[in-house]
Amino acid sequence: MARSGFCQILVLMYLSHFIKLDVAQIILGDEASQSIFFAPLPGPENEISVFNVSFRRIELGSQGSTIRLIDYEPADRKVYWRNDNDDVVRARVDLAGTPPTVEPYLTGPINSFSIDTVRRHIYFTYSDPAEDGKIYYRSDLFSSAPTRPFIEFPANYSRLSVQVDSINRFLYYTSPGSKMLGVLDISARTTKVSKPFSAQALVFETCLTRGSTPPSSRLYYYKDSQVLGYTDTLNSETLTLGTLPDRSISRLDMAKYGSKLFFIRVTSGSSRLTEYDTMSSSFEIYDSIQISYSVANISMNRTINPSSIRIINDNYTEPVTIVDCPMDISVPISSTSVNGTRQVSWTEPSLNAWSNCATLEFLGQGTNGGNFSEGIYSMSYQALDTRGNTDVCNFTVTVMNNDASGNGIKTSCNVLQVATALFITMITVFI
Repeated sequence: MARSGFCQILVLMYLSHFIKLDVAQIILGDEASQSIFFAPLPGPENEISVFNVSFRRIELGSQGSTIRLIDYEPADRKVYWRNDNDDVVRARVDLAGTPPTVEPYLTGPINSFSIDTVRRHIYFTYSDPAEDGKIYYRSDLFSSAPTRPFIEFPANYSRLSVQVDSINRFLYYTSPGSKMLGVLDISARTTKVSKPFSAQALVFETCLTRGSTPPSSRLYYYKDSQVLGYTDTLNSETLTLGTLPDRSISRLDMAKYGSKLFFIRVTSGSSRLTEYDTMSSSFEIYDSIQISYSVANISMNRTINPSSIRIINDNYTEPVTIVDCPMDISVPISSTSVNGTRQVSWTEPSLNAWSNCATLEFLGQGTNGGNFSEGIYSMSYQALDTRGNTDVCNFTVTVMNNDASGNGIKTSCNVLQVATALFITMITVFI
């Protein structure tokens, strides 16, 4: 019991150090230059583009010819990645910029891996059919400790991919073979939630909370070669964020920063970085990006087409607010209306940011784009995040019956009627 409590204190101390001292960083893998580029990121509220920062370049030579699935361990500033040439997970020691020391870390047909930065574990899967349905782990990231089986699913769980949520102790997995996306409780080694589809790429956001309430998570994913969506990981509901106009396979990498999601799709043999803005509900697809970087304190520019992307320690916690609340709406019912109703629609408001797993809920009467009969309707949207911040947007929809053949009293006049009345009044006065 005492040992368990002491270990928990060490974990909290490590986590506190990690969160306070490490700023968010973006790490890009570039096959053309066989290099890794990394940089600290500004707060998303000041961000124009996450690529508009000063990078540092680490040249890897032939060891970095096909960089995939970048991950980062902040305790010793070590970057891990999978090299597609030989399916080996390799490590580059000391991200501070000294000449790189590249070393094999995990060998064999590695399909995916993810690092638990709090407990210094690494979880990984193989693409070998003999290893279908198996997730392995190494309990000591910094030693040559033997790998151990962590959990085994049915054999049809082929080409498993994993992501570790260190704070919540969740292991997210997806399997194209079984068409299954799942959330695994690491402590109990049991699946808490599963979804009947596979995701090609996924990334999670830890939802920071106040007080003693444990944090929760939100999982973003790219599925069906076209759909981008998310789910609160302990909730059965899944929601669609956006749908791309074309179908394409995505690599396993996905990153999130502020309201932006990034993932890399492969079309006709070439990779393209895709950015989705959750605030504007819009996609931007890059054939390439222009970055600036320094080597030996000399500034340079380079156009790259990233083969991998990773953003770590995204502690963006701006309180949620609603923007672009609709104005009050007033519309008449025309004589050609169906069943004495009028269709009413408005532009949906949005959130200022998608940090802390914010949600936006419609609490008004009827539905946007639905049919409304005569009357005054109170409409509202409510925003809520897991830190307890809320915001409310209120407006009204007024539907008036102006039909001459209706039961109501007609209160409007046309121009001819007004002119006739004035003419009659003038004649009466002068006579």
